[in-house]
Amino acid sequence: MKRKFQGNGRLIQLMAALVVLLAWVGPALAEGEVVYTRYNMHLEKKFKNSGEAVYKASYAGYVSPPTGEHVVLPPNTRIIPINQRRLFTKNYSIEVVDQNFPASFEFDANRMGMDFDQYMVLITSPQPISLDGLNPTDKKGVAEGKVYVGMSKAGVMTAFGYPAAHKTPSLDDNAWTYWKDRFRTLRVEFDPTGKVSQIIE
Repeated sequence: MKRKFQGNGRLIQLMAALVVLLAWVGPALAEGEVVYTRYNMHLEKKFKNSGEAVYKASYAGYVSPPTGEHVVLPPNTRIIPINQRRLFTKNYSIEVVDQNFPASFEFDANRMGMDFDQYMVLITSPQPISLDGLNPTDKKGVAEGKVYVGMSKAGVMTAFGYPAAHKTPSLDDNAWTYWKDRFRTLRVEFDPTGKVSQIIE
């Protein structure tokens, strides 16, 4: 009897933990909410046989896609994040408001350590952001969607986006890794002052 009771106790503990887990929700955007991008968002643009343009973005950045057209949405672009929950799958996308086109959004919650809604809260703002704190080299990189020696960490993130957590687990690291595409990476190294010292491709 004692062994059975202990087993039931463990089951109750597991069920209680599950209830707490299901009840907990992280920060989320309201459905259909228009927000402003904090950083450049890099998209790949391709065309269907019909001639229709299709756009794709990724949590991994893909800052230099080898195929298709490389499109960079600048900071303060108005978007609507869309999280379509289905029975066994989740489809993520964004609606680019002013240019009036949708883009599918590749996202891996396990690699990022957060869900899609939390990620969108991280990379967007309910109001337009200011770039006044960036240095001239930062602003050049942001405008071109590139990274240059001398840029600050804030400038790099604004130009390339939030680095994928499975490759850059801490923003305090002196090296950030970005994906150029699905197979190639780019490493940005910082000096002790937090400025870019070299870029390794």
